[in-house]
Amino acid sequence: MLEERADLGIGEISGLRGDPRFETEALGPHSARFFCRPDHPILNQGSRSLKHMAAYPWAGPRLPGRIAGQLPTGDFPAGQIDPINGDFVPAMQLNIPMSLGLFLQGTDLLAIASLGLLESELAAGTAVPVPGFTFQSAYGFGHLKARSLSPAALAYMAEIRAVETEFMQREEQLAAIYC
Repeated sequence: MLEERADLGIGEISGLRGDPRFETEALGPHSARFFCRPDHPILNQGSRSLKHMAAYPWAGPRLPGRIAGQLPTGDFPAGQIDPINGDFVPAMQLNIPMSLGLFLQGTDLLAIASLGLLESELAAGTAVPVPGFTFQSAYGFGHLKARSLSPAALAYMAEIRAVETEFMQREEQLAAIYC
């Protein structure tokens, strides 16, 4: 965006907040949870800490530095901290998590996703949420303050807001069922 090649960005905006060059608008809030197969050994542990969770490989998107700072330090199967930007890179990084549930079958992976992304796996009983851990996203729009948005960008933002509202309502329904 700084090079003015794009008018609008959608993604993790925590790094843009406080930067006077950008205007941000949060979408959400969204909660990411851990999921696993129904017979995963982590479900049998009485108390679970992030250190216990990090003993298993994680699958999902990169987690921003603000979340990575909460994770235990050291070498863990879960993934690693990117030394350049401080993001957490899961052992299996998936930028498009649509098939995330398939990776859980027969593995010790812990998936990081929203309830909506694993809705069909939850309904089928092939994935279950791991109780006790959620991450809040800082997902939203970002654009340069000094640059006006086009009518098309404004219309796109309105559509995204409408879809996000529906998604958040569905997430609440799923949380009432599965959490």
